[in-house]
Amino acid sequence: MPEELKKEFDEISKTYDLNFIESNKLKELIPKLNKHEQDELKENTQIDLQKILDILFKRVNINNLRSLNILFSKALTPSIDVGFNPEIEKISKELNIRPELLFNIAMQEKMSNCINSRFINDKKIINKISSNISDLLSLVEQRFENTLKNTGDGSIAISNIKTKIKSIKINNVGLEQLVFLQNELINSALSIENEIDNVGKTILSSKSEISILQNKISKLENELEKTKEESSRDDLTELLNRKAYEKEASKLESLYSRSQNNYAIVFIDLDNFKKVNDTYGHSAGDMVLVKFSKFLKKETRGLDIIARYGGEEFVAILNFTIIEELVRYLKRIKNIINENVFLYKEKKITVTFSAGVAIRNNHSSYKDTIHKADTLLYRAKDQGKNKIILENGLVL
Repeated sequence: MPEELKKEFDEISKTYDLNFIESNKLKELIPKLNKHEQDELKENTQIDLQKILDILFKRVNINNLRSLNILFSKALTPSIDVGFNPEIEKISKELNIRPELLFNIAMQEKMSNCINSRFINDKKIINKISSNISDLLSLVEQRFENTLKNTGDGSIAISNIKTKIKSIKINNVGLEQLVFLQNELINSALSIENEIDNVGKTILSSKSEISILQNKISKLENELEKTKEESSRDDLTELLNRKAYEKEASKLESLYSRSQNNYAIVFIDLDNFKKVNDTYGHSAGDMVLVKFSKFLKKETRGLDIIARYGGEEFVAILNFTIIEELVRYLKRIKNIINENVFLYKEKKITVTFSAGVAIRNNHSSYKDTIHKADTLLYRAKDQGKNKIILENGLVL
């Protein structure tokens, strides 16, 4: 129960006799119930706090809690620091067995601690990455400084020899002076040779170290890209999740605004999916979702968008030029699903789906288009299911 509502009930219990409907606080709470709940309340001759609590707790559906548990598990799972955390696994198992623990204060504190731990560990990884990049920049800077210094020292030596040579008057030069000059030239040449050799070795060493760091950075970039890709996919079906779908849909809508490339939105919902879960169990339901997703992905082109919208709902955005092209795709998907059965532990499960299809250039916005597809989907449900209804009136 939300903390604010609990405080309000605690206040009522201290101040009023809850055995009577005349309680002003109860009168304020009752209109906040929905019509069905108020009708249920009217059936009781005696209305008290416990009765209202019983009605409010009926709002919580165990299947909805399981869906929330999946979301919480995703939130708890580290996105960058992918090290194993037994506490996260323990919490996920507890919530899977007893979804109602979501309302438990102790469980909420555990989840909060795990999330905080995730943020701290992710931050450490990012700091480590930043430190590696900083080390690389420092190394490159130091190597260049050394190279410039060595080159500069050699240039100074050559310049000094040049000055000395110019100062010698050739006509008056003696053997001793020539020998001295020769030694100076030899020593300077050896010094320059050694410096050049050292610079070469330094460059080779730096190249090796830079290559190692580049490989590390490349590996980190790949891991981050993989993490980003995984975060955009639904864990069960591996299709785009709803958040990633919204981003892709927004990009496609921007393209439509510029070039008027028409597209269709197809809203899909598996028929009688709850019955599959109730009859064969949630593992069977998950299997159906995975297999159905694979069919959709295989038959849908890479340039189109397909995602799990939530539960047993899917959505696809299909680019097309003529309506016949779109109809062929829809017929192909429907025939594949209708002509195949899903095997689960040697049990055959028959699956059908309903869908609504709306065309973008028939509407003023993406929002209106997807709303129309959703409306047509529910019309297909109302008309007996296992139907695809297009907004031009065609029914498949």
